[in-house]
Amino acid sequence: FNATGYLSDLENMPEKKVADINDTYLKKSLSVNTIGNAFLIKYFAPLMNHKTKSYFIALSARVSSISDNGLGGWYSYRASKAALNQLIKTASIEFNRKRSQLIFLSLHPGTVETKLSKPFLKNKKSFTAEEAAKNILNIYKNFDINKSGSLVDYQGNIIPF
Repeated sequence: FNATGYLSDLENMPEKKVADINDTYLKKSLSVNTIGNAFLIKYFAPLMNHKTKSYFIALSARVSSISDNGLGGWYSYRASKAALNQLIKTASIEFNRKRSQLIFLSLHPGTVETKLSKPFLKNKKSFTAEEAAKNILNIYKNFDINKSGSLVDYQGNIIPF
């Protein structure tokens, strides 16, 4: 389970318009949210148990869904998490062809009260880290190999890409 993620820092905030895109923020978003996960898949997935049901889960975000994007903005974060979802989907196909029982999931934990989301909470429904962890533990085991490669939310619903 990889719970790393990057949304903003003191120098960079999510872009509201295309003119706000900058290479530093885009590269950092891709580095943390996508490239790090690519190397975790590369180095850890082959070492995991493939004979029985096991999981490779990475935190993603609902805003990574292309079909669910009704607000725009947040170019770098959305793109980096959508790329993560593609890595998860692609790895699931490869390992499925090997008859592996390793299930790959991108997981949207909801809005969690962490440093990552704190600047954006306002009056949004949010979860403590403990609540988010309980939600995740309650749903991930419900997914079998047929759902591998999916983007799912904290309630166990599949979010369309």
